[in-house]
Amino acid sequence: VITSLVYEGADSIDLAGLTITKTYNDSSTGTVSLASVTTDIVAVAETAGSGKTLTISYTESGTTKTTTINIDVLPAFLVGLTSVGTLTNPIYEGDATIDLSGIMLTKEYNNGVTGNVALASVTTDIATVAETSGTDKTLTITYSEEAIVVQTNILIDVLDVFIVSISTSGTLTNPIFEGDTEINLSGLTIIKTYNSGTTAVVSNDSV
Repeated sequence: VITSLVYEGADSIDLAGLTITKTYNDSSTGTVSLASVTTDIVAVAETAGSGKTLTISYTESGTTKTTTINIDVLPAFLVGLTSVGTLTNPIYEGDATIDLSGIMLTKEYNNGVTGNVALASVTTDIATVAETSGTDKTLTITYSEEAIVVQTNILIDVLDVFIVSISTSGTLTNPIFEGDTEINLSGLTIIKTYNSGTTAVVSNDSV
């Protein structure tokens, strides 16, 4: 009996635990090296199932003989998600989205196979995490595949948001006279810019 597990999608099989015997027309026998045989494991492991028939082939002096064994092919499914790297772009208080550039995500299956995960295919809880500023805040990254959900956490710093400048555009509509103690700012647009790069219009009444 083979000692290794076989998973859906396998393209090779470890036949350790199996003894294969060849028999000649003079009734003599010999042991076949496991490394010298081929199998149809790729076709058999296309789908999971128990008691599936695996064909083992051996060729010697131009003659090929086969034998079969029954194997169980286990389903392969997602079991984990890991992350490495550091975020390239800063995160600010109030952010509802996050650019995960700089992070590499790897998914792992129960058969030990791993693969890269596209950053666009995951979700995060950034809207909740960025409600307040702080250092080393835990961001949860979630990935799902075939109804199986896996997560990993990274630590992020959420920066305070503050105004760094204001600018104006437009032209005053009303004239200004000597001795005026008030000014009508109609026609002028005042823009405030934050350290996060976001901008907003300032109400003329607030200046």
